[in-house]
Amino acid sequence: MKKKMIMSLLLGLLCSVSIVLASSSYLYDVKSGKITYEIKGSGKAMGSTIQTNGKKRLIFDDYGAKNLTEKIKIQKQTIMGRTNIIKTHELVYLTKKAAYLVDFDAKEIQYREDMGMASYLGDGQNLEKFSENIIKKMGGKKVGTDEVAGHRCDIWEIKGVKQCLYKGVPLKIETSMMGITLTEIATKAEFDISLSEENFKLPDFPLYDMEGNPIEKK
Repeated sequence: MKKKMIMSLLLGLLCSVSIVLASSSYLYDVKSGKITYEIKGSGKAMGSTIQTNGKKRLIFDDYGAKNLTEKIKIQKQTIMGRTNIIKTHELVYLTKKAAYLVDFDAKEIQYREDMGMASYLGDGQNLEKFSENIIKKMGGKKVGTDEVAGHRCDIWEIKGVKQCLYKGVPLKIETSMMGITLTEIATKAEFDISLSEENFKLPDFPLYDMEGNPIEKK
């Protein structure tokens, strides 16, 4: 039950963030992309030592109107000589009208239809400037530039999080909180490439709505 609640909250948050961005602009300022990230994290918190390793991939088309993110992580938590290993596998797929959250443990997909997401294809204003204004309003600031996976990106810092953005696409994300540092950095990034439906194919799991009712696949 607790896991279901967490999944529902995560899905709702992702939809809300997408709608906010979509209300004024495309999600990204580049038509398509395929990015592979390496995840690393370490630190000490509340008497425990934490080490995280993993991989992440981001695939998008139509300036983010189709957006798939998959993340696989292994976290080692050591307390008083005892090590606990936590494995997580997350996949979220956002389209113009709906959101899908894949639960690999339960082998099911939670589906949320949200017509508000159809406004992804907004007025086409430059997302780079739009994102900068949003970050500034939230108290963030530009602190430099970097080159990640062969692409020049701007570093923005806000509330303990640094992001290196290339045309609105994060190529490096560094989060520091409560003694733990987690970094996602692109190792390969391709943009303006041709993508097919196969690139956005989800696992063959049953679909359920937010209340847990089964949905017939279309």
